[in-house]
Amino acid sequence: MRKLYWIALAALPMTASAIDFPSIQDATFAAMLERYKADRAIIEAPGFFTAPAAPVTASCTLPEIELYRAAGLDAAHPDLLAKKIERNGRRYMRAVTGTASTTPMLDFRNIRFTVTELPCEGDVANGVIKMFVSYDNISDSTNTSTSGSTTSTTTTHSLTHTDRWVVRAVAKGVVQDDVALYSRMTTAVETHYSDPAVEKIINGNKKVNAAVNRPYEVTMANYTTGHGASLRGATFSLSSELDPMTVTSSKPQFNAVMTTTLISGVDDLRSVISTYRNADILVVYHTKDDAMHGENITYMENVYKKMKVAWQGMPGMEDARETVVNGKDFLETHTCFQDGVPAKMSPCPWE
Repeated sequence: MRKLYWIALAALPMTASAIDFPSIQDATFAAMLERYKADRAIIEAPGFFTAPAAPVTASCTLPEIELYRAAGLDAAHPDLLAKKIERNGRRYMRAVTGTASTTPMLDFRNIRFTVTELPCEGDVANGVIKMFVSYDNISDSTNTSTSGSTTSTTTTHSLTHTDRWVVRAVAKGVVQDDVALYSRMTTAVETHYSDPAVEKIINGNKKVNAAVNRPYEVTMANYTTGHGASLRGATFSLSSELDPMTVTSSKPQFNAVMTTTLISGVDDLRSVISTYRNADILVVYHTKDDAMHGENITYMENVYKKMKVAWQGMPGMEDARETVVNGKDFLETHTCFQDGVPAKMSPCPWE
């Protein structure tokens, strides 16, 4: 697969700039990071995410469910993960809010598959396939907050369009574990506020509105190998973040942010997932059967220590504790989950 992958991509120009990454000790993850560093300029090259004109003509085809599986769209197919994710989402909402929303948790639209390389043995796909996938996600959310006697509501509508190249092995018509996915996601967001003053400040000011609600783009590479206890997956997502100090500027500034997510399998049901912002750890959580199960450990930079302000009385910091990671001060909080919902348990079981 490695040689075929480079045949597909090596012709594109290579340029790159410095980005902060976490320190990775695991040899498999370290190799995935080095692969991403080599691939980054390829992904960002002009025209890389242009849809191919037509699919390849081949003597075989892949069943629709295998196309979804190959493209990493298990969450969009009812016979793969879609129903489970929907059920877990509703169970979580019922536990947290007391009601399960009737709004779909996932809304995939306009999914298109264009297979450009499809090796066949007779009428059966066998070898490394390459395909281009595009689709849309619609998301609507409403958040309500209360301050004293005042209740305010924020309503957000977003549309995300994804273009994705897939390089994946298929054996006798069945998709295999090893995969490389290269994605570009462009999201347009529209936000409105029930508080007239806030609505006027954000949406009544063209400069602020253009900065806060601007479409934004994320490029992403995902590498996965193995399954069960041998599962290793790494996702590297590059995005830009608005500098809040420049919101009203005629030239708002955006900072590059690298989000790294590492997934380690423990057995056929359980895994550990770690997420980093640039070089800093953000969260470590445990899953079982595709739902959060076990401890969820969240890290926040201890800005209070820098400011010489006591954090112990701050809202949400009741169970926090100070820790040091790679020489940097953080506040660490622990939340227990059981079958996808928060649970007040200590110790927090992971069986």
